[in-house]
Amino acid sequence: MSNANRTLLLDAGLFDETWYLNRYPDASYSQLSALDHFLNYGWALGRCPGPGFDPQTYQQRYPDVGLSELDPLLHYLRHGRHEGRLGQADANAVHQAARLAVVVHAYHLDLIASLADRLALLSEPFDLFITTPHAKDTAEIMALQRRFTGAEVVTCPNRGRDIAPFFSLLPRLQRYELCLKLHTKQGVTPVARQWREALLRNVLPNRDGVRQLVAKLRSDTRLQLAGPKSLFMSQQAMRFGNGPWLERLAPRLNVPIENDWGFFAGSMFWCRPQALAALAEEVSKQAFEPETGQQDGELAHALERLAAGVIQPQSERLLLLSQAASGEFSMTPYHSGMPLERTMPSQLLVGDDSGSRLVNNTESVENLLLAGDLNLNGGMAICGWLASRASSVPRKVRVRIDSQYEIEAQADQYRSDLRDNGLHDGRHAFEVYPPLELVDGENHQIELIDSASGQTVAKGKARWAFKRSFSDFAGYLAHGLVDPYMPRPFREADKRCLAAMENVADALVRDAEALDNAPLVSVIMPCFNRLETIEAAVESVCRQSYEHWELLLVDDGSTDGTREWCQRRTATDSRIKMIALKSNGGVSVARNRGLAASKGHYLAYLDSDNTWDPRYLAAMIGAFSREPDAEALYSGLYHYAGNASEPAGVLFGPLNRALLFNKNYVDLNAFCHTRAAYERCGGFDETLPRFVDWDLIRRYSKQLRLCSVPVVLTHYYFGRTTNTLTANAQYSGYLERVREATGHQWAPVSSAGLQRGISVVIPSYESLDDLRDCLASLEALALGDKLEVIIVDNDSSSPVKDFLKEAQAAGRLRAIFNTCNYGFTQAVNLGLAAANPEHDLVLLNNDALVEQGALEAMQSAATCLPECGLIVPQQILPGDTPTLTTHVPYADPSQPCDVNLSAHHGNIVPPPLLHDGQVLEVSFAPFFCVYIPRETYRRAGPLDAQFGRHYRSDRIYCDVVRHLLGLRIYHVSDACVVHKLQKSTRVLSDRSNSQFDLMFKQNQWDETTRLSLGFRKAVWDI
Repeated sequence: MSNANRTLLLDAGLFDETWYLNRYPDASYSQLSALDHFLNYGWALGRCPGPGFDPQTYQQRYPDVGLSELDPLLHYLRHGRHEGRLGQADANAVHQAARLAVVVHAYHLDLIASLADRLALLSEPFDLFITTPHAKDTAEIMALQRRFTGAEVVTCPNRGRDIAPFFSLLPRLQRYELCLKLHTKQGVTPVARQWREALLRNVLPNRDGVRQLVAKLRSDTRLQLAGPKSLFMSQQAMRFGNGPWLERLAPRLNVPIENDWGFFAGSMFWCRPQALAALAEEVSKQAFEPETGQQDGELAHALERLAAGVIQPQSERLLLLSQAASGEFSMTPYHSGMPLERTMPSQLLVGDDSGSRLVNNTESVENLLLAGDLNLNGGMAICGWLASRASSVPRKVRVRIDSQYEIEAQADQYRSDLRDNGLHDGRHAFEVYPPLELVDGENHQIELIDSASGQTVAKGKARWAFKRSFSDFAGYLAHGLVDPYMPRPFREADKRCLAAMENVADALVRDAEALDNAPLVSVIMPCFNRLETIEAAVESVCRQSYEHWELLLVDDGSTDGTREWCQRRTATDSRIKMIALKSNGGVSVARNRGLAASKGHYLAYLDSDNTWDPRYLAAMIGAFSREPDAEALYSGLYHYAGNASEPAGVLFGPLNRALLFNKNYVDLNAFCHTRAAYERCGGFDETLPRFVDWDLIRRYSKQLRLCSVPVVLTHYYFGRTTNTLTANAQYSGYLERVREATGHQWAPVSSAGLQRGISVVIPSYESLDDLRDCLASLEALALGDKLEVIIVDNDSSSPVKDFLKEAQAAGRLRAIFNTCNYGFTQAVNLGLAAANPEHDLVLLNNDALVEQGALEAMQSAATCLPECGLIVPQQILPGDTPTLTTHVPYADPSQPCDVNLSAHHGNIVPPPLLHDGQVLEVSFAPFFCVYIPRETYRRAGPLDAQFGRHYRSDRIYCDVVRHLLGLRIYHVSDACVVHKLQKSTRVLSDRSNSQFDLMFKQNQWDETTRLSLGFRKAVWDI
């Protein structure tokens, strides 16, 4: 589409993004914006850009448009609007078009999305009524409402199937000219799917067919009812047990029950609401039976027949609809004498694969109705989706890379966004990985191909490069602290580390086997409608090499046979117990019931769609035996996409408290704790439908000792089932509740007081607001005489100096005023020299906020830790700080996180095998905030301002402490200091480019100042 045409469209104001996406939902599946989708596809397909222009109406109204060789929209933009022509239907036509109602009975939630796909073929405006026994805020109901703006949800009791809600609504439908009745037909017959598809493809064949059908019904007012020709059944042949109800109702409606007439089996049809008004009035006097699942003999079954029976005579008043396997759609008025179908649908539809034939007709892209996309999000995985709008059957795909490599996959993984956007039940996603040799940092061309048709559905580009460089197990543990997810493909170095963890697991198993008294482990497994997956989960518990366990199956009101399966399984093993809840209360309720009934010394959790390695319980018990003070442990897991047999990646990282609070990487299926921990910290929050595991793990980590165990023995399946809370995007709002409850960042519960004095030295330049906040945070600590604050000002402006003078006069701080900007290092040294000689020292940026207990925690660590030279706290960057994920790649960039443990700095000394996240040795930390014990300062002296005027001096000092003094640098997570990001640098950059370049880029002194300070000029500093 040319830029000129794009400009014409926008200038005319015809494009309405919201309207377009609601009218054409497939546009939302594309990676294009709504406007670009219309310009590239919608325009060529003759779609409306908005409510103000209809190409079909315009061309019909002005026949000369067809002679102009311009498409209707382009003709209107170039000529028609200037000539005063109308671009949309006239008021009368609009009024007429709006007189269409659609009633959808939504009972089977998993079928709503596929039914919505068909409904999207209806291009004319309509009012949608959704009748349902489910709550209005049910995810699938809300998705249907979002897809069809203005839809009204009418809740109703679960009686009378789809029939009772429809007839109760009919009095409200009398103002409409036409009505389409649909429902999520499931049925219990072997041909339920074929029956449903036969109904839908006849009443909603394709976009053109639907237009023809509506036009036919409007033009021939004799027609009262329209439905599938193949399912137009003889009421006498199909009367079965419905005689009593028919004999009771038919005479009141003047329906000749002794004669034969036809009805549409399955109750999906078009009608004029007025034709069924009398029947609706009679129905209002009747009471529907309680729902029992009967296939015949109830009021609803009789009304299915009478819906057509009340139209007498039927000749010329019923329209029979048929769509052939080729896609051709036909409409035939019923005439007296035409044969009625007398074969049972269960026999008639056996082998009916006309829907599949339509899908597999590779000669016509229009008939294929394929849609798909590549979702290349910068990770290692090649993700995407592919489906046919004509069938919910998953399709095979080929991913072609650089026209040389091909990867086959089944597009059958569940994705909630696909379901929510109306793509059947959402099981059309796939995930594959590039060959190892293509992870080379170069661009690669990718094609998504439908295997059956050979059609290329989408194209894209991707570049893959490893973001990990460790070569051994120690490096892996250090790397995992800031980036715990290791995606495929696995390098040889990765495999070495995974093999090392296999050996760790075996060693821990041997520890468990050596125990004299094996403690009981209670395994809690909640389940709700998981018949397809629960057997594998339970068997993985039964295969545990550690035999001292009990398994509590807590059925949360299942209706798919899960409960009955659990009952049968408990009879085969006395260690398996079942708790049956009367109704579905949610996973937290179920887990809490399991916890209350458990007897084990240790408690573990396994969801009913995941599995364990046979060594899992033994390894965790072995780890507890090595860390008897630990009250909770977690290990790693293999991450699988859908039903894949090969893992997509490994999730494990040693405990990083700040990262745990920023973004969860500890999974409940790999989490185990003591009974004492449960009694102390409680169970799951039953008010949270999601993130309950993260909430519990956060609470436990703050109140007790949690350790990481570097083994990977849990198999976690994402997108395997449609009712996982993980895959349900509607619960994302509860994330903030979890953060509010336990804090947006990790912080200690309590702290001890100072044992000796501390002098805090703050080098400062400008940034008055930051300086005020920094000083206020220190004063809020209320440490009295044990805290000395020294601020060294590097020649700031008068307002800053005035503030410091006033604060000094008030006794709040000591101020040192430099007559030029010496930079960070020299200012720090001046402050250190002026500090109380009996105090320990803290260097602090002027844009830092010291949290409660931080100074006490650092002092305590400096006193207790062996060979301690320096202490650094958590350096917490606020959310949305640009550099946050440079330091911590796995972090959620929108949330605060500590960056003193940094991938960028590469400063992490490998943690111990079982790590509790409290203290970690580092090789370096930037001196944004650092605790220097007085003895370290006495031995190491001041910072090196000679060769590190503004930066570099912190690295030099760390090297001196570690290598010359033989001391260690510790990161202490109990100390938290927030770093708001320095403004001083930006202020200096704006004021003096030469001074900025000298200090911040060259890190050097001007000759005059260097000589005045007695500093040497290094030959290498060029």
